[in-house]
Amino acid sequence: WFFGDPHIGTLDGHQYTFNGYGEYTMMKINTNSTQFELQARTDLTTNQNGTTINATIFSAFAARDQSGASVQFEMSRNRDSKQISHLEIHY
Repeated sequence: WFFGDPHIGTLDGHQYTFNGYGEYTMMKINTNSTQFELQARTDLTTNQNGTTINATIFSAFAARDQSGASVQFEMSRNRDSKQISHLEIHY
C-alpha cells in the first residue's frame, strides 16, 4: 500500500517512509505464468502558496501485465484532481 509523503507497505509486511524524487519500479513479478510491473513517480511537495518543500508525494502510477494491458494514473498539473491518462487493454 502507498499513502502520504510517501509511506510504503511491502508485500512481506515491512513499512517504510521514502522521500526519493523520481521514477521507480515498485513491484516486478516475472514467473512462467505471470508478468506484472508497477511503476511510480514522485514529485516535490508544495505548500498552499506554491512554495516547494523538502518532501515528496506520489504523483503517478503505471502498471502493465503479461497481456500487454496497461494503465497510468496521475495527478493533474495543479494537483487538485487525479486522472487516468492512459489505458490500453489487450484481449
